Amino acid sequence: MKLGRDFSETILSRIVTVVAVLSILFVIQIAFGISSANKTKALAGINKEISLQRMRVLLLSHHYRQYLEVGEKKPYRRYILLQEADNYDNFLDKISFLAKLYLSDDDIEIVSTLKHLWKSNMYPLILKYNEKNAEQYYLSYVKFAPQSASFLDVLAKKFERRLDIEIQNEINNLLFFLGTELTFIIWIIYFFNSKIAKPIRNLTILTRKFSGDGFYKTSNIPTSRELRELSQAFNDMTEKVNTRTSELENKASKDPLTGLYNRRAFEELFATRIEVDGHKELSLMLIDIDYFKKINDVYGHQIGDEVLKETASIISSIFRENDIFCRYGGEEFIVALFDQDVRRSRVVAERVRLVIEDTDIKAGNDTIKLTVSIGIAHIKNKIESLEKTISIADNELYRAKNSGRNKVCMNI
Repeated sequence: MKLGRDFSETILSRIVTVVAVLSILFVIQIAFGISSANKTKALAGINKEISLQRMRVLLLSHHYRQYLEVGEKKPYRRYILLQEADNYDNFLDKISFLAKLYLSDDDIEIVSTLKHLWKSNMYPLILKYNEKNAEQYYLSYVKFAPQSASFLDVLAKKFERRLDIEIQNEINNLLFFLGTELTFIIWIIYFFNSKIAKPIRNLTILTRKFSGDGFYKTSNIPTSRELRELSQAFNDMTEKVNTRTSELENKASKDPLTGLYNRRAFEELFATRIEVDGHKELSLMLIDIDYFKKINDVYGHQIGDEVLKETASIISSIFRENDIFCRYGGEEFIVALFDQDVRRSRVVAERVRLVIEDTDIKAGNDTIKLTVSIGIAHIKNKIESLEKTISIADNELYRAKNSGRNKVCMNI
């Protein structure tokens, strides 16, 4: 009786210890996963905010350039300019704080330079804004915009690099904890076999001897079952690793709002296609939603998000699987059509324009009519760098905007 009771207490104690250790490992893994996921989500949000601010600066610069061309000196009231200045000032303060959290001291200099550029060149003009220096303000803003956009591009890449690091850390942590759990499971199997199963067999022998039977036959079933369980556990963990890795890769390459590829994934896919396949003909489209800022300002960002998602859905339904399309930033989308002639490229672009023109978005009691402007860079024989091709398409997009919007312009 005493032998059986002591043995039962030993088994119970060891089981409790094993369960406690597994619980601690599980809690630590969840804590690391939540922390990494929060960092990844925060960095993705920062990148989105920087991209939106860049588009805002360039869009305002475009508007001010138009005002200068027509001699307009007072399109906005003073309080609107002051509000715009406060928004940009708050953005710089926020990004400065986030840079201190996520970036190195050298990278923080980029934010400091951008703040100095703003404070020294633009802010004084806004504070003393009146009719006489309105033209000076617009001219300064037009000169300031490319510098600001350039700094914001560099800053976005810094945060994007940090996002890559966080995702890699998340994968490493996942692999580490899964490896630790696998090792511990192997140890548990060995532990139970040597410290529990063997004593049980010995206790059975002792009991049978006491009963006078004297018959004993060993069985390999427990060992086989443990090996099967180990194999199943390994397969389950392999499946978890593959699933989690796939989720992380998808998170890093997709735009969270529209589900399309993001800018970085587009650039990588484009480079791979050119390097591996090679193409004699390419059409690169820049698709920009007309008056998107006005939609956001009037109906709010929730309706603005619906507009972006609907536009992305239309683009996904029209283009081929062979084409590469992504949300390039803000309200701008980019599409690469490979081995497509000029006529076919224009036909597809016009189809996109017409389908979007026929699309209505409900905003309460109002109905929003959507239109897009499309710029196409068509390259034959020798495909230049992606940057140069995008620049050509951007010029055509600018021409479509200036000629009344809701149009398709091509460099041929």
